[in-house]
Amino acid sequence: MTDRIATAKNAFVDLIGHANEAEGATRISGRIMGILIFEGRAMSFGELATALGVSRGSISTNTRSLVARGIITRRNIDGERQDYFEVSDTHSVTMLRDISARLAATATKISQIAQTLPRDAAPQQTRLQRFADFHMTVSDAILTASTDVAAQKGEDP
Repeated sequence: MTDRIATAKNAFVDLIGHANEAEGATRISGRIMGILIFEGRAMSFGELATALGVSRGSISTNTRSLVARGIITRRNIDGERQDYFEVSDTHSVTMLRDISARLAATATKISQIAQTLPRDAAPQQTRLQRFADFHMTVSDAILTASTDVAAQKGEDP
């Protein structure tokens, strides 16, 4: 691998790690996603641990979470004793739907808080409700985008 490719790979893996962390997940799970996307192939526990410079235990914990979320899939390779992991065909749609759900949940909580305000706090209630509406609008737009992405890939929306 050339230095330019290695530099780009490291930058991408780190970027996805930080982006994942900003979404409330672990940096390691983002780095796992990043390397699997960049490599475009199934990788074993050992390969992931070596490539990312983390323990096999950390790989195990984070791959379990990513598999449960539908972001990556576990597969067996004949003659191999280790599990291999690859990016799920539906990872983009799954990620968009997760983001949409988090925004919708936040909108609901904001609305609930707004409803607890007394009548003399109408300006605050209005501001909170507008903020909740913003979150719901963005949630709806992201959900629509997930449907569009699924349709482009020939998946069931």
